[in-house]
Amino acid sequence: MVVKNHMDAACGSGEGTYEVAEMLLQLGFRGSGSAVEGSTLEPLELLAAAHGWFPHDRARSTLFRKRFSSLVAAGGDSMIRFYQEDLCCPPDDSRRYDLILCNGLLGGPLLHEKKSLAAAIDRLAIRLNPGGVLLASDHFHQGWHKKTPPAVITGLLAASGLKVIDVGEGVGGVRI
Repeated sequence: MVVKNHMDAACGSGEGTYEVAEMLLQLGFRGSGSAVEGSTLEPLELLAAAHGWFPHDRARSTLFRKRFSSLVAAGGDSMIRFYQEDLCCPPDDSRRYDLILCNGLLGGPLLHEKKSLAAAIDRLAIRLNPGGVLLASDHFHQGWHKKTPPAVITGLLAASGLKVIDVGEGVGGVRI
């Protein structure tokens, strides 16, 4: 599968989004051939992600810009787009993705109530292209396994029409 459209759901300050763009650039994907989009609910995170600017932490801004300077110099930042969105609400558009990453949100301290969690997973699942993959991990916010057992997450993935897959750390589902 060629990953052309990628979403970093709940991207926070965008480091993961830039890392995926960097990886795609290293694999030979360029500009209009691939899109990497990051979404976040928080306006300050959106600002930080889009501009690599952390108003309360100049040192972090400098490190962020230095870390991704080669990506920017190679034009890889042209494939990145950030936008504000609530993952529990229906999407505003019909964008579809080959890969959706959601690191640390699903089932963690910020999103663990079953109704909201199911809504977010449903809304992410419908945005996958056939054969597209949703990966949920637990590196941030103490991770989903701290509030919601993995079996609940995998059950919600299956209820959303995804084929649950073993991804090692975290959980995953493929849209069939």
